[in-house]
Order: sequence, then C-alpha cells, then structure tokens
Amino acid sequence: PRADLTNYGIFLRAYAMYLAGEQRQSQQQLELQQQDASSSSSRSKSSSQNKNSFLPQLCNELGKAMEADKLNAFGYYVYGLVLKERWPVKGLHSPHEVFLKSLRLFP
Repeated sequence: PRADLTNYGIFLRAYAMYLAGEQRQSQQQLELQQQDASSSSSRSKSSSQNKNSFLPQLCNELGKAMEADKLNAFGYYVYGLVLKERWPVKGLHSPHEVFLKSLRLFP
C-alpha cells in the first residue's frame, strides 16, 4: 500500500481487497459445484484449498498498520475479519482483541 494513505484509505483498500477475495472464493465454489466431480475426496480437497487469496497479504499489511498505530475503528474491524479467517496462526493478534479495540474506538 501507499505510505501516504490515511486511516480511512487503509480501511477502504483493505475492505475492498477482502470483499474481492470473498467474491472470487464464492465464484470458485460455484464453479466447483457445477463441475461433474467423480469422487467426494476430490471435492473435499478442492474446497479446503478454496480460500480468500488476499488474506495473507491483508494480514501482513494490517498487522504492520496496527503496530504503526495507523488503523481507525473500521481498520481494526477489517483486521479482525482477516484474523478470524486465519486464526489460529502463531504470532498473530487475537481476533477477539482486535474486534474489541474496534468497538472501543467506535461504540
């Protein structure tokens, strides 16, 4: 991301990326359902790999923004969404703590 983004800019960029990844994930799931799958094991393997591809990037960027105190309540909310999808990963913040911080900043 650009270094000159405001906290609202960080939120808008992150939320747009998150939603784009969710839309891509939904489209991939729909395509998998429409295909003629021969076995249930291939379906479960495909669905386990079908995740929002932007999550690692968002997790990294929003974590750095949080450490630099560049997130507002909405940024913390998006970071909480990302963490919830990736949890539990060692070294990450707790999604519950991040959501609570969001609520404290914007009651």
